[in-house]
Amino acid sequence: GPLDAFEWLSLSPLLATGLRAQGVLQIGTFQSGGLLFHNLNIPINSRGGVVVASPMTADLYDGTMRIDTVAQVVGQELDFMTRQAFSEVAAGQIIEDLGLTDTLRGKADLNAIVAFSGSEYVERVRSARGIVTLEAKAGQIRGLDIVSLLDRLAQGDFSRGGDWLGENTHTTLENVTATLRLEDAQLVNDNLAFRAGGLEVVGQGNLSLETELLDYRLSLELDQPEIVTLLPPPFNSVGVLLPMRVAGRWDNLGIMIDVPALIQMQLQRAMGVENHSTSPSVDTQARLLGEMLEAELSVRLNQLAPKEAAQ
Repeated sequence: GPLDAFEWLSLSPLLATGLRAQGVLQIGTFQSGGLLFHNLNIPINSRGGVVVASPMTADLYDGTMRIDTVAQVVGQELDFMTRQAFSEVAAGQIIEDLGLTDTLRGKADLNAIVAFSGSEYVERVRSARGIVTLEAKAGQIRGLDIVSLLDRLAQGDFSRGGDWLGENTHTTLENVTATLRLEDAQLVNDNLAFRAGGLEVVGQGNLSLETELLDYRLSLELDQPEIVTLLPPPFNSVGVLLPMRVAGRWDNLGIMIDVPALIQMQLQRAMGVENHSTSPSVDTQARLLGEMLEAELSVRLNQLAPKEAAQ
C-alpha cells in the first residue's frame, strides 16, 4: 500500500530492530525496487527494539536524498516515523524506473514527513499522519503538444493532421507546486497549481487509503480566450475556465468534464459573474501538522543517547 513506499524508501531499518548495533553502512551502488542509488550512507543505532537511521544519504537520479527514520517494534506492533527529502531529482525517470509511466520528464524537489503505527496495515493507515510537498520549476509531458493543439484550434487549420500527438511531441510544465496532508486515512491536496502549455491549472481532492478511491477536481484556464469561441456548445459559453474531474481507483482512473460545476458556472455567467481560477492559498493546516511532526521526530531521533550515537 501507499505507506509501504515510505518504509521501503527508508531501506527499512526494521531489519536491525532485533539487534544491538551501532555503525555506518556504506554502499557504492545499490539497486532496489527498480531504483538505483549511488554513494549510499546509512548510519544505524539499534537498541532495545528501537532503531535510529539518521541521516541516511545518497546520490539519486542526478539529485540527492536525505532520510531520517526512527522505528520501534514490540511484538507485532510497529511504530514508524520518517522524514525524507529529495532535491533536484529526475522525478520522471524515477517514475519510469518504478514501472509506472514514461510520459513525464523533469527535476523536482520532494519533501515528506510521515508517522504511523499498528500491527496490521489497516491500523497503520488509520493512524497515519504526514505532510508531502512537491515543487518543480519545469518538466514535460511527452506524447502531447497542447500549444500546437491550441494554435491549430485558433487557426481552424487541421489540414496537416494530428501533429500535436505522437512520440516526438511534448507539453512543457512550469511551476508545479502541491502540498498533501496525510490524515484520517486520506491523502488530501487543496492547492495543486501548475502551467501546461497555454493552460493555468489548479486542483484539489483526496485519495482514500482504505478504499484506494480518488476524487479530484481540476480547473483549466485558457489564456487565449479566442480559442473558446471555437469550442462546441455549451463549452463556448462558459468563458475561459473548464472544470474537470478525475475519479476512480487510483490505478484505474477516469477523467471527465465536471458537469455540475459546469452548470453552476453557466448560471453564474448568466448572472454576470466572471469565472476565473484563483491561486491556491497556503495550506495552514498542513503547516501546523508539519511543525508538530518535526518536533516529535526531533524527540524520537534522540531516543538513543547522543553520547553513544556520537561514538
